Amino acid sequence: MSYDRALTVFSPDGHLFQVDYAQEAVRKGTCAVSVRGKDSVVLGVEKKTVLKLQDPRTFRKIHMLDEHIFLASAGLNADARVLVDRARTQCQSHRLTVEDPATVEYITRFVAETKQKYTQSGGRRPFGVSTLIIGLDPDSTPRLFQTDPSGNYYEWSANCIGRGSDVIKEYLEKSYTENMDETEAITLTIKSLMEVVQTGAKNIEIVSISKGGIRRLSIPEVEEITEKIQAEKAAAEKQKKKPQQQYASLYFIVSVTPNDNELLMLELIHRYVEILDKYFGNVCELDLIFNFQKAYFILNEYIMAGEMQESSKKTILRVTLQQDEIETQENSERGWGELNLDGVAKSALLSVQEFRQSLSR
Repeated sequence: MSYDRALTVFSPDGHLFQVDYAQEAVRKGTCAVSVRGKDSVVLGVEKKTVLKLQDPRTFRKIHMLDEHIFLASAGLNADARVLVDRARTQCQSHRLTVEDPATVEYITRFVAETKQKYTQSGGRRPFGVSTLIIGLDPDSTPRLFQTDPSGNYYEWSANCIGRGSDVIKEYLEKSYTENMDETEAITLTIKSLMEVVQTGAKNIEIVSISKGGIRRLSIPEVEEITEKIQAEKAAAEKQKKKPQQQYASLYFIVSVTPNDNELLMLELIHRYVEILDKYFGNVCELDLIFNFQKAYFILNEYIMAGEMQESSKKTILRVTLQQDEIETQENSERGWGELNLDGVAKSALLSVQEFRQSLSR
């Protein structure tokens, strides 16, 4: 039986396939991100490139429902437009009846209930759209909610819908912090969108709501923030490539003699890097891992060519233990803070020479 032909028929594993297909339409939609701060909430969306002859005012991703509530969607734009119209009517009806603005959760619940009704009766299909709804409650508390095609809704501190949402959610989990101010929330929203938007500021739209009012960022303002973010990334990459960090672990892949073996050479590299690490703090861990593996493969080629012998691990481990005890005693007598760069290099060389001598005894 084809369980996806009728909306009201469950599959044996408890799924409504039409709802699942609506979720798939959401995943293919353009991205929307929202971040809630201490006293503000920010909504950012990926805009499609407007055709040369198209009026950009006819294509909107961020909709104002009331003076204090905004909605962004991912999925079928026509479905979103229907929900926006109904939500706006409900906002005005609430003001007329209660004489107070609706809370953000009240409107979110109304949107979710509307969606749920379209999953429960035949002759209809679910709304192929998910929404992020942001706003300030009457007590100025920032709120952020998300609804999905099934009619469920949840409150979030930060969330994303649309294409690339898995990548952005992972980034938000790592980068989000409590009590962010408005500027920090805007920056995090733009950084998150830049994970999937490759065309830059012209395809990013940002709206922020705070006690001070509504703020829509212009393209030049978004460009300024994106340039700062790119400059920070470039500086971070440059910081990783300091010469003393880049070449530290390859220093001893030289002067291999027939009396040496692969375990000895790897131990020499390790000791040199260990001493530099004590002085510099953290000698580029990823670079060390890569170079250490490269060192092992180079030494393995020496063994296969017959230019270096493979030795017993017991000898290396015994001498290493003895040398570690000597170094521990020397380091307690020697202050690392007094050494300059030349002193560190000489200390590393001295340690390796002592280690070689102890092996030959």
